[in-house]
Amino acid sequence: MVSFGPSLEAVADAHGPFRTEPNPILRTFPGSVAVAEVEGAEPLVVVSAYGLIDRGYADTTVHRILSDLTPLVDERQARRMVIAGDLNRQNDYIFVTADILERKPVLTVFDEEDAWELSGHCPVAIEWHEAGARWAS
Repeated sequence: MVSFGPSLEAVADAHGPFRTEPNPILRTFPGSVAVAEVEGAEPLVVVSAYGLIDRGYADTTVHRILSDLTPLVDERQARRMVIAGDLNRQNDYIFVTADILERKPVLTVFDEEDAWELSGHCPVAIEWHEAGARWAS
């Protein structure tokens, strides 16, 4: 994960409501998920996920990834989170929590020839404004 603005801090575990020890959140296929907290007045958690095809299915991997992230969603009370990536279900996806959706984010798909030369997917970005700040992912 890269930031051209605010600092990022890697997140590897979360504290859910059902146990005192931290829960590891990067358990499914090493390298298929990256999680970071974006520094700011109200920290933002960003997740990049890849739905690795395992034994012919990406759905099973995506389900495991979401299960691994559940303690993080609980810890953050389902607020200030962006989960995005290539889930191998035809298109790339960006999911946001309701508080971000209320800010009317703008989604951009970079369907340009240069992008297709680098990957079989077009880059996608989400942007919204809040209290004088601009977020882009």
